[in-house]
Amino acid sequence: MKTLLLMLLLIAGAAAGQSKPNWVTSKPFDAAYYVGIGSASKRLNDYTGVAKKNALQDLVSDIRVVISSTSILNQIDKNYQFKEEYESNIKTSAADEIRDFERVDSYEDETTFWVYYRLSKAAYADQKKKNLDNVKSMALQFYDKALEAEKNMTYATAIDFYFRTLLTLKDYWGENIEVTFQGKPLFLAVESYARLQQLLDQLNVRVTQNSVRIPMNGTARATFEIADASGRPATKIPVLIQSLPQRATPLAYISNEKGEVNAVFASPAWNEQTREAEIQLNLKSFSRGSAEDRFYDYLILSLRVPSQKISVDVQAASRGAMGNLSDYFPFNLDFVEVDLSQPQRYTFRNLRLVPIRMKPNFRQAVGNMGYYISLHQAMLNNEVAISEASQSGSVNTLLVRNQSADTLFIMSGEILQGGKQDRVVARDILIPPGEGRVKIPVYCVEKGRWQYKGNSADAKFTEYYGMANEHLRDIIDQQLGQNAVWDEVKKSNQRDGVQSRTDAYTDHANNRTFRRMEQEYLDFFQTVFADDEDVLGVIAVTGNRVEGCDLFISNRLFRLEYEKLIYSYIDEAVTYGGPVVAGPAVINAYANDLLDFNRQGNFIEQRGQAFRKGFQVIHISTY
Repeated sequence: MKTLLLMLLLIAGAAAGQSKPNWVTSKPFDAAYYVGIGSASKRLNDYTGVAKKNALQDLVSDIRVVISSTSILNQIDKNYQFKEEYESNIKTSAADEIRDFERVDSYEDETTFWVYYRLSKAAYADQKKKNLDNVKSMALQFYDKALEAEKNMTYATAIDFYFRTLLTLKDYWGENIEVTFQGKPLFLAVESYARLQQLLDQLNVRVTQNSVRIPMNGTARATFEIADASGRPATKIPVLIQSLPQRATPLAYISNEKGEVNAVFASPAWNEQTREAEIQLNLKSFSRGSAEDRFYDYLILSLRVPSQKISVDVQAASRGAMGNLSDYFPFNLDFVEVDLSQPQRYTFRNLRLVPIRMKPNFRQAVGNMGYYISLHQAMLNNEVAISEASQSGSVNTLLVRNQSADTLFIMSGEILQGGKQDRVVARDILIPPGEGRVKIPVYCVEKGRWQYKGNSADAKFTEYYGMANEHLRDIIDQQLGQNAVWDEVKKSNQRDGVQSRTDAYTDHANNRTFRRMEQEYLDFFQTVFADDEDVLGVIAVTGNRVEGCDLFISNRLFRLEYEKLIYSYIDEAVTYGGPVVAGPAVINAYANDLLDFNRQGNFIEQRGQAFRKGFQVIHISTY
């Protein structure tokens, strides 16, 4: 025993006597390597991981971002508003993507842990060249498609592909990226930006009347025309119509096959304070996968956009024949109605689905909206690629590439299996066709795994599980955080008797009793709305309460998403519900809070969320 004690004292003495390396106090310089030193307090649970992260950030700070004076960045940032932010963003992206770095050394004392990493400058340059080659290849494909579309006078498609070219090259806006196209050299970003601006300059907004008068308790209409320099109609061009000077929520339209925009003016967007209406191209509607990218906003603001104004004479604030154009237009009682007839047709055991139907004026007010492909469809058809954000992974981020020819709609609450752990999508998002490397926010729903399954190192997600239950969707939409998601997964598994070695929500699939009950509900509800072409959503009821509600901009989109949402409603009813006893009064109270123009704003904000494409509401979910 004395011998063992003596050995421990000797080891401790040796550790205490270890001298602090020079690199701890003085960062080394190495001509062949980028160097990063990071430290963390040992009071942190994961102090080695924090120190590593800090070291890599320090390493990346050595990587110089060069901004060429003739680059597209200087054309976009004419007033030097975001150059520093751009440089910081590029370095952050580099930190997420660097690999082949090596750990050189580490040191610790009683309170602090230090670690020393380095990255070969030659290896980084080679990696950057490979990345740039891939980016060039993709950007050239978009550029070629933009030219072809412009040649065919499909201007909306051409604008979209010019934007995609520029956004694909975003990490290289500060450089002059030269490519060979059709045997000739060109600076791709600069050329794409110039051609995009030339195309926008060729489009004109024409007015057929100089003013519009909105009568008391009524509505008014005005027609605008979108045409090219030769007077040919420009179809499928998205536009916004804005009230001036108060700038209420703009109205979104798309030009028809004649290049016309048939606008409806009614309160409350148009009132006694309104003096003018301005119509302009809605550039935010293009490349929707990047719509929340701040640099996409900077890019749009740098462009000249066709616009036109007309005067507006509003006699009085009114509710017109077309109803209220509210922040949640067209989801109010002027355009939709709750169908409480035939309750037995829509009730099985613990679940009732109350349809919400469009009124006759709904299609006229909305037009042709909501033609999207669902995530489940895309995965079944191998038209989407989903992977970890990097080889090392990031718990709350995945990468998505839409390989289909349609806009992809991904909905909050959808669960994906694979990668280092199963994930649930954290919010609704639209991804345009062909869009690659779009980062989507997610939460983990498999707390006990952070490694690839089996011997595989495949970062892809190839299995679609379905929708989370309403309890979990509510936690996600309220952004209560990862720990709240894990707590709900644990609670749900316990209530349903699900045994899971990795605390996975998806292990519900392995519980035969639960799956048998679920299938009985599916047999009843799966086709209950198959012949209803006017249903836009449902209110789900269990026991004496409302589970929640989902509303969509079109019947087609509702049908696509209903195939998955039904699992969410069923799982909630089985796990937390009881036999339906809630009567019309309970349902009507909920519906009025949701759809009444004067109340819905606070209700949706507190009880759910609304997802928009530009200013148009696409999906509302409440709980």
